[in-house]
Formats: sequence, structure tokens, C-alpha cells
Amino acid sequence: MAFQKAPPRTNIRQAVSSQGIIKQSVTRIPTRFYINAAAGLVAVAIVALAVRGVLYQEEVGPCSERYGNGTLFGLQDKSGGPISTTDLQGRLAGRDWGLMENTKIVLLKDGPAPVALQINLPKVPVKAEGGAVSRSGMGFTWLPSKLPTAKAACLTYSVWLPEDFNFGTGGSLPGLFGGETTDTPTLKAKAAFSTRNSWTDEGIAQVRTITADESKGAIYSSSSNSVKLPRGRWIRLEQEVVLNQPGEEGGVMRVWIDGKLRFANTEMVFRKDERSTLRGVIADVHYSNAALAEAPSPKTTSLQMTPFELYWE
Repeated sequence: MAFQKAPPRTNIRQAVSSQGIIKQSVTRIPTRFYINAAAGLVAVAIVALAVRGVLYQEEVGPCSERYGNGTLFGLQDKSGGPISTTDLQGRLAGRDWGLMENTKIVLLKDGPAPVALQINLPKVPVKAEGGAVSRSGMGFTWLPSKLPTAKAACLTYSVWLPEDFNFGTGGSLPGLFGGETTDTPTLKAKAAFSTRNSWTDEGIAQVRTITADESKGAIYSSSSNSVKLPRGRWIRLEQEVVLNQPGEEGGVMRVWIDGKLRFANTEMVFRKDERSTLRGVIADVHYSNAALAEAPSPKTTSLQMTPFELYWE
């Protein structure tokens, strides 16, 4: 099965949050996008590259079945009930946005975990009262202390989209990230890399990456048998990142959806220096466009997401 980079979109606006960042035959196609800042829009360039086709000689099992070390981003108190959003925010040491406004932790009666994050995506005006930019969704970074010494990581979680979920212009879901001692990765962060799960305006699953080799961003999408994220049921996502030797190809990115390998690239260049390490999970959840920019919600809705499971080697 071959995979290729999704075609770029032109004239798209990018509003990169303070938390957000997130080769195979390569054809570089320059496009234009904008960073939406409080002071206005600033034109910048984005490069969307065609992904080299990869033929799978052998099916690779999900990384959670192969990794020995692991931890859970727990959302339960000692009695087994959900912790409060305030308690969650306290654990994040200021590395969050939209958490208090748009997130709560709920019990699940019939789900893959006892509790889940419920993330609200309200339809809000472009600007809130007082001129501040309104935001829909939430984001934070989780920084497990042992991850910077690892050479590979595996992130697993499940997402539930309601049956009437509107895919809008596309959206962003959590993924792995790293860099040179960065806690809040952005497009401008030195030596930062990320592999964020996402969806298109048609609900097609994609992976949006920032790497040392593709510092302005790349979008990976299936060239055939495109996978549309189902609505009305839980979807299990599993993402693996294996670091390359500094400055060389050989880094690995794989994504499984409901246990089936859907994306794979074994020639990634995540880093060019040994100081750039795995750091944690970038957990931004919001509507977005093809340039990772936050976009308004087409209607007020919500989704649910189980606690993260993180494994490493």
C-alpha cells in the first residue's frame, strides 16, 4: 500500500497557539499561509511535500504491544472518580490553554476507560468581549520525566466523536513531540519536532508533522483507501516515533487506527543534534485548517478522549 503527502491548500490562515506545534519521494511545493496574531496577520511560507510511497513488506504490530516501559496520564482520584479540572490544571504548571473554559472530566458508563476528557468545541465569535481572540477547544503538554532519555515512544488513546459531529475545515488531535528542552513547542521553537494526528474537512485521517528536515510542516495522508474517522463510536489511535541518528534518515513514524497500520514512514529526520530529544505529548484539540491554524467551530459540539497511555524504549 502506498502513501503520499496530502495536496497543499493555498491562502490559508494560521493561528499557532502558544502550546501548538505539532520522506518517502519528495516533491517540494511552496504555498502561502498566514499566522493569525493579536496584532494581525503576518504572511509566511509553508512547504507541503509529497510523501514517498512506502510498500509494506510486513504488517507491524501496534507499538503498545511491543514496548516494555509505560505510564498513564491518570484522570481519576483515589476513589476511582474523575479528578477536577482545577486539579488537572495544577498538574500542568501553566502549560495549558482552554482547559478551564472548555474541558471537564466525566465518568464513562460504556467506554474503553473509566473516565474521559470531554472537550467542548463551542461556536464562538472571532473576537470575545474586550477584543480578545476567542478559542474553541483546549490544549496542554504532558512531560513525563523519563521520556528525554528514550529513543522511541508510543502514544495511545481513544476518541469518541458524536454521530452528528461536523468535521468543519479539519481538526487537530494529540501526538508526540520533542526538541531541544522545549516545554511548549511552536513552529518557531528551536529544533522542535512533532507528529500530530488530525482530520480533514471530509473526516479523513492525516498526520501533520514538524521535523528538522521539514521545519515548516508536512501533511501525511493515505494515497489510496483513505481512512475516514467514524462517528458515534470509540476510535483507538496509536502513534509511534523512533528517533533517527542525528542528521541522518532512519527515523520512524507509524500510526494505527483501531489496530490497523495506516501510516508509516521509515526515513524521517526528526533531529539533527543529540540535544534534541523526545519530550512528551502535545495535546491540542481544536478545529484547524491545513496549516495547523486554529479555526472556528462550525457549530457547538464536543468530543471525548480517554487518558493517554505512553510507552517508551
